[in-house]
Amino acid sequence: EDEIGELSHAFNRMTANLKQVMASKVDLEKEIMERKRAEESLRESEERLEALYFSMTEGIANHEIVYEHQKAVDYIITDVNPAFESITGIARSEAVGRNASELYQTGSPPYLDIYARVASNCVPESFETYFPPMDKHFAVSVFSPEKGKFATVFVDITERRRAEEALRKAHDELELRVTEQTAEIRAVNEMLEQRVGARTVELQSANQSLLASRLAALNLMEDTLEAQKQLEQVNARLRESEQRLSRAQEIAHLGSWELDLVTDRLTWSDEVYRIFGLQPQEFGATYKAFIEAVHPDDRAAVDAAYATSIREGRDRYEIEHRVVKRLSGEIRIVYEKCEHFRDETGQIIRSVGMVHDITERKLVEEALLLSEEKYRLLADNSNDWIYWIKPDKSFQYISPSCERVTGFSSLEIVNNPGLFIEITHPEDQERVESHLEEMQDEDETHNLEYRIITKKDEIRWISHSCTPVFTGEGEYMGRNGTNRDITERKQAEEALRKAHDELELRVRERTKELAVTNRELVKEIAERKEVEKQLRIQTTAMEAAANGIVITDRWGNIQWTNPALIQITGYETRELIGQSMRIFKSGTYDADYYRQMWATILSGQVWRGEVINRRKDGSLYMEEQTITPVRDENNQIQHFIAIKQDISERKRAEAELAEWNIRLQALSIAEREQRQLSESLAEAALVLNQSMKLDEVLPLILEQVKAVIPYQLAIVMMFDGESFYDASHEGDPRWSQDLSQVKNRFPLEDFPLLIRMRQSHQPVLIPDTQKETNWMIVHGLEWGRSILCVPLLAENQVLGFLNLLEEQPDFFTTEMKDRLVVFASHAAVAIQNAWLFEQVRASNERLQSLSRRLVEIQENERLYIARELHDEAGQMLTSLMLDLVTLETQAYQPEAVLKKVTEMEESLNAVSENLHSVAMALRPASLDHLGLVPALRQYLESVGERYKLKVSFGSGNFQERLPANMETELYRIVQEALTNVVRHAHASQVDVILTVRDTKLIVMVEDDGNGFNPEKVPDAGHLGLFGMRERAEMIGAQLVIESKPGKGTTVMVEVDYDSPIVNRR
Repeated sequence: EDEIGELSHAFNRMTANLKQVMASKVDLEKEIMERKRAEESLRESEERLEALYFSMTEGIANHEIVYEHQKAVDYIITDVNPAFESITGIARSEAVGRNASELYQTGSPPYLDIYARVASNCVPESFETYFPPMDKHFAVSVFSPEKGKFATVFVDITERRRAEEALRKAHDELELRVTEQTAEIRAVNEMLEQRVGARTVELQSANQSLLASRLAALNLMEDTLEAQKQLEQVNARLRESEQRLSRAQEIAHLGSWELDLVTDRLTWSDEVYRIFGLQPQEFGATYKAFIEAVHPDDRAAVDAAYATSIREGRDRYEIEHRVVKRLSGEIRIVYEKCEHFRDETGQIIRSVGMVHDITERKLVEEALLLSEEKYRLLADNSNDWIYWIKPDKSFQYISPSCERVTGFSSLEIVNNPGLFIEITHPEDQERVESHLEEMQDEDETHNLEYRIITKKDEIRWISHSCTPVFTGEGEYMGRNGTNRDITERKQAEEALRKAHDELELRVRERTKELAVTNRELVKEIAERKEVEKQLRIQTTAMEAAANGIVITDRWGNIQWTNPALIQITGYETRELIGQSMRIFKSGTYDADYYRQMWATILSGQVWRGEVINRRKDGSLYMEEQTITPVRDENNQIQHFIAIKQDISERKRAEAELAEWNIRLQALSIAEREQRQLSESLAEAALVLNQSMKLDEVLPLILEQVKAVIPYQLAIVMMFDGESFYDASHEGDPRWSQDLSQVKNRFPLEDFPLLIRMRQSHQPVLIPDTQKETNWMIVHGLEWGRSILCVPLLAENQVLGFLNLLEEQPDFFTTEMKDRLVVFASHAAVAIQNAWLFEQVRASNERLQSLSRRLVEIQENERLYIARELHDEAGQMLTSLMLDLVTLETQAYQPEAVLKKVTEMEESLNAVSENLHSVAMALRPASLDHLGLVPALRQYLESVGERYKLKVSFGSGNFQERLPANMETELYRIVQEALTNVVRHAHASQVDVILTVRDTKLIVMVEDDGNGFNPEKVPDAGHLGLFGMRERAEMIGAQLVIESKPGKGTTVMVEVDYDSPIVNRR
C-alpha cells in the first residue's frame, strides 16, 4: 500500500510537470508572435524614414566618432543618402564604412573638432566652408542623434560663392577702367593742346585753297538756280507720294524718319508721331528730343546703338526698344532699323530709318514664352524623367532628370533618338517598341514597366506612362511621356519576396520541430506510464526535469531537490537539505507578501506567481513558481512541491521588447515631426529663392517662419553698426501702432543678451521676460513674455536676427529653437543673395554711366575746340586771306597798303589771342607753374571781361600749393560752375571764395542768377552737375549744391586739407 501511495504521488507530480511544459510551449508561441509584430512595425517605420531620407535634395551623411584613449581621432561614415552622392560625386558603396581621413585623403579628418564637439554635447552647429578635395563650397548643419554619433546636412553653395567672386572682380575692373579712362582723357587733352598749334598753320594753307574754291562756287550758283526750279516741280510730286506713304504707314503702324547729322535736323513721318504719342508742334526736331521720347530704361541702349554704328562706321543697325507716350503714359514697343548715307569723302552725313510698332506681337510672344517657361520649370524640377516626342519620333523636349536616371544627358538623347531604344534592356526592347507603335493613334494613357541599362551599365527599372496628344481638330501632335525610376521599389519587392519565402521555410522547419517535439513528448509519456510502478525511474525522470523542483515539509524545510534547481540557484544539494525556503529570499518583498503566500498554500490551494530570488553568489534572478500542497490519506497537508522555472532571460526579452516599443513610438513621432519640418524647410527655401529683392524677401521669411513655428509677432531685426532696426514684421498690430510713435533704431548696448548672441552666434531663448534681469523691455512690446531670438548668420557674420514673441510665458521650446536655427540659415542665405544681387546691379549701372560720361566728355571737348576754331580763328583767317588778295590789287598805293597791313596785324593779334584762350580753356599753364589761386584769378578775370560779369575772388592769405590732382579737380569744378552760370543762370554778380577752416579746404561759387530746383534735375540729365560730383569724389571731397528758383545758386566743395586720398607734393 505504501508503494502504491508513492506511485500515485509520483504520477500526480508527473502530470503537473507535463501541464507546466505545455503551458511553457504556449507562452513561447505567444512570445514569437509578439516579436514578429514588433519587427513588422519597426520595418514599416524604417521604410517611412528611408523614403524621407532618400527623397531630400540636401546631402545627408551619418557618422560615428572613433576614440582612442577617450580622445576623438577620426570618424566613420555609417550611411549616406542619394543626394550625398550627387553633390560629392562619391558613391555610397565607396563611402559607407570608411574612415573620413582615408575617404577624403586629407591626412587628418576634416572638421573633426566641430564634429567631436557636437557628438559630445549634442548641441547643433552650422558653418560654411571651402572643401579643397572637391573644389566646392558647402553650407553645413551638424546635429547629434545620440552621444558619440553625428549627422551632417549640407548644401552646395559654390555658385553663390562664384557670384560673390564675380562681384568683387567687377568692382576691381570698374576701378581699373575708371583709372585708365581718366588717364586717357588727360592724354587726349594734351594731344589736343599740341594739335591746336599745328592746326593754326594748316588753316592758313587751307584758306588759300578755300579762296579759289569760292570763286568756283560763284560759277555754280547760276546752275543751282535752274536746278532749284526743277526741284520745286519734283517736290510737288514728292509731297503727293508722301501723302500716300503716310496713309500706308498708318495702316501698318510703320513710320519713317531722317536725321541730318550736319544740321542736327530730325524729320519724322506722321505715323512716327502717332507711335510716340506726340504732335509735331510738341517735338523739338533734334536727336536729343528723340532720345527723351524713348523709355528711360532704354535710352542708354538706343543711344549706344546709334553712336556705336556711327563711331564704328557701320552702314546700318537694328534695335527693339520701348517708348512712352507723353500724354497717356502708355508704353509701346517698337522695332527700329536705321541706314546711314555718306558724302563723297565717305563721311556719314545722313541717317534714314523706320519705326514699326510691334507692341501687340510682343505681348503675344511674351504670353507664349511665359506658358512655355511654366511647363519647362515644372518639368525641369520634377524627379521624374519627362519627355515629348513629335510625330516624326524625334524628341522635342527631355527633362534634366533623364541624366540622373540613365546617365545620358538630354542633349545626347535628343541628338540620337534611337538611344531611347538602345538603352532598353534587350529582353524588353521588343515589348517597348510594340507599346510605342500601339500608342500612335490611341487616345488614352498606357502604362508599362521595363528595364534599362544606364551609361554605367547598371540595370534600372522604369515605370513608363505614355499619353498621345491631339489638337482640337484631332490632329496627332506627339506623345507626352513620364518615366519614373522604380528600381528601389523593385528591389524592395524582391527583398520582401525573399523574406516571405524565408519566413515560410522557417515556419515549415519550426512546425517540423514542434511535430518532432510532440512525438517525443507522447513517447515520453508512454514510457513514463510503463514505469509508473518503478519509483527509482520516476525519481530519475524528476531529476531530469528542466524546471527546478523542490519538496518541503509542511513548515517549508527542504527535503528534496532536483539537479535543475541546483543549476538555477548555484547551491549544492547537501547545502539545501534541511534548510528553510527562506534561504532564497532576496529581500525584495515584505512580510505581508509571504503571509498571503502561506495562507494560500496552507488552505490547500495552489499558489502561482513570479518571484525575485537570490542565488548563492548573491545575484538576483526572476523565477516562475508553482507551489502545490500534498495531502496524506487523512487529507492533511504534509508536503509542498514547488516547481521553479528561471524566466530571467524571458523577462529580459520582454523588457527589451517593451523598450523597443517605446523607442519605436518615439521614432515614429520624431519621423513625423522631421518629415513635416523637412517639407516646411524645403518649401521655405524654394519660396525664398523666388525673389532677389530684399523688400520682397523679408516678408516671405516671416510668412514661411509661421509654417515652422507659431508666433504672435515676428520681427526681422537687422544690425547697423552698434544698433539694430525693424526691417520687417508680421503679426500683432500693437507693434505697428507703437513703432510709428518711437524711433525705429535701438542701441545694441541696452541689450546684453543680444550682444552675447552676436558674439557667440548662438540663439537666445527667454521663457519669461519678467524673470530675465538682462532683458530690456522695449516700448510697444511690454506684452511679450516669451521671446526667441535666432541670429541670421552668413559667412560667419551676423546680419541681424529673427525675433519671435508670444504673450504666453514659456511658450517657445528648445525644439522650436533648433527648428528656427535651421530655418534662419536658409533665411540668411536669401538675404545675402538679395544684397549681392543689388550690389552687382548697382555696379553694372555705375559702369555703364561712367562709360557714357567718358564718351560725352570727349565729344564735348571736340565740339568745343571745333566751335572755337570755326567761329573765331577760322573767320579771322578767312578775312586775312581776302585782305591779302586786296593788297595785291593795291600794290601801287602805299598809303592803302600800310593801312591794310595795320588792320591785318590787329586781326593776327586777335587770332593769336583767340588760340591762346582755347589753349587756356583746355589746360591753363598758370595752374601747373603758379598753382590754384593764380590760375583761378586769371580765369575769373577772363570770364568777367568776356561775358561782362561782375566777378569777385577772395582767397585770403592762402598761397600754398596743393597736390596736382587736387588743384586740377578744384579748378575744373569752378570752371564748370562758371560755365553753368554763363549758360543758364543769367546772373550779373558771381563771388568765388577759397578758404581754410580747421583741416578743411573750402571752395564756394555763388551767383545771383535764376536758380533752379536741384531735386528736379537728376544727374543723368545734367552732365555738368554729374561731372562736378565725379571730380569731387575723385579727391574725396563733398559737393553741396543749394539753389531755389529766382534765388541764385551756391556750389560748395569741402575737402580734407590733408586728405589721404590724394598724394601731396
